[in-house]
Amino acid sequence: MLSYRLTDPYLIELYGGNIDGPITTAGGSEHIGTFHVDKDGVVVIRLDESYIDNKNPPYRGSVEMFANGDANKVAHEITVRKEDTQTNTPAIVIKPNITPATDISIGKNGKLRKHDGSHMAQYSVTVSSNRGTDGKLITVADSVQGLTCEQLTLNVERRNRNGQVERSFAQPVDCAVDNDGAAKFSTQLDGFDADGGSYVLTYDLAVPADMVYDTVHNSATASYIDPHGTEQSKTTTHVDYRHAHAGSA
Repeated sequence: MLSYRLTDPYLIELYGGNIDGPITTAGGSEHIGTFHVDKDGVVVIRLDESYIDNKNPPYRGSVEMFANGDANKVAHEITVRKEDTQTNTPAIVIKPNITPATDISIGKNGKLRKHDGSHMAQYSVTVSSNRGTDGKLITVADSVQGLTCEQLTLNVERRNRNGQVERSFAQPVDCAVDNDGAAKFSTQLDGFDADGGSYVLTYDLAVPADMVYDTVHNSATASYIDPHGTEQSKTTTHVDYRHAHAGSA
C-alpha cells in the first residue's frame, strides 16, 4: 500500500471527497490495483498481490488523474491548478454556472410638465425583479443634480410580474441637497417574493425660474441583502433635461 497527500486538493471538492477507481498499466491494458482519495486529499494506492509478486521493488512510475468538472454543480469558484509563472503554466479555474436565486434591476426617465404655471421636472423610477429578493427590504436611493427639494412625496405603484397594479400609495421622504448640489433622497420598499414584480415611483421637482438651459445628471440605485447576507445593487445613470423652458427633457 502506498499513500500520500495531494498538495492542492481543490479538485476533490467537485466530488465531495471519497473517490475510488481502478489502477491500470500505461495504456489501460492491465488492471493492477485500486486507489482511494478522501475529502482531505489523501491518496491511498493498493496494488494487486499478483502484480506485486511479478515485480521486483522498488517500484517506479507516475500517477495521472483525469476528471470532468460540472460548473452547474459548483457552489463557489474552485482553483484546480494554480498559475506557475516560472513554467508559464496557466491556472485552471472552475467558476459556478448557477443562476442567482434573487435579482433586481432599475431604470429612470424624466419629462417636463407645467403645474400652476410653474415648470416641473417629473421623474419615474422603475424597480423590478424577475426572481424576487427573498422578501428582503429594497432600498432606493435617488440623486438629481442641480435641482432643489425639501419634503417630497413619492407616488408609488406596486405591480405584479404581469404589469398589473396591485396597490398604489403615497410615500413621503426627506429630500436634501448635498455639498455637490445634488438633490438626494432614499426610501425603503417591501421586498419581492419568488414571483418578482415591480415598483414605479413618480415624483416632481421644481425647475428654477431662471433656468433656461441646463443639463441634469441623474442616478438611482436599488439594493437589498441577498440570502447569503451580501448586498446586491443595481444603479442607473443618465443625463437629461435640456433647454428646459423650451419643453424638452
